[in-house]
Amino acid sequence: MSFINEIEYYVYDEYIELGKEAYHEKIHYFEAHQLHILNLPLNQSIELQCDYIEALHQTNRYFKVLNKVDDLIGAIIYENVYHIKGTDVYKSMLFIKADSLYNTIDYKKANHVISELIKIDGNNSLCKTLFVKNNVDNLRYEGQKVHAVGILLFLTSAFVIGTEILMIRSFYNEWIDIFVAIRNILFLCGVVLIVGQEINIRMKSLKAYNQLIK
Repeated sequence: MSFINEIEYYVYDEYIELGKEAYHEKIHYFEAHQLHILNLPLNQSIELQCDYIEALHQTNRYFKVLNKVDDLIGAIIYENVYHIKGTDVYKSMLFIKADSLYNTIDYKKANHVISELIKIDGNNSLCKTLFVKNNVDNLRYEGQKVHAVGILLFLTSAFVIGTEILMIRSFYNEWIDIFVAIRNILFLCGVVLIVGQEINIRMKSLKAYNQLIK
C-alpha cells in the first residue's frame, strides 16, 4: 500500500472515530481532508460524504446542503450505491434535500422532492410529517390575504369595543345593543375566517398525502 493510500485509510478511521453526533467536528474534519476522502474506495467515500451532508443538515446549514447534495445523489445513482451499512443513503439524501428546501422556504421544490420520496416509501412517518408540514406552510403563505382579513376583523372588533367603552356607554346608551352586536359579529367572523382557513389547509394537505399513497 502506498503512502498516499495509507493516509486515506487513516483519514477514514479518524473521521469515524469522531463519533456519531460530533457534527461540527465532522464538518471541520471533512472540509480539511476532502481530497483524501474523495479518493477513498467508493463505498467509504460515499459513506463519509453522506455523513457530512447529514452533519450539515443537523447543524442547520441548509443552503450548504443544497449546494452539495445534488452531486452526491447523482453519484449514488451513477455508481449504484444505494445502501451502505444497512442504510438507504439514497432515500436519506432525498429526505435531507426536501427538508433543507422546506427550511429555506422553497415550498414548491420541497413538495416535488418529498412527493417523489413518498412514492418510493409511502409508509415513512417522517416523510408524511414533512409533506403535510410543507403543504400547510405553503397554503398558509398563499392564503396570507385571507389571514390578514381575519386579523383586520379582530382589530376592528377591538376598535368597536374601545368606542363602546369610552363613548357609547357614557353618552349614548340607546346604541349599546347595536355596538355589542357589531363587535360580536366582527369577532366571530374573524374567528370563523382564521379557524376555517386553518381547518381547510390541513384537510387539503392530508388529502394531497392520501392521493399520493393510493
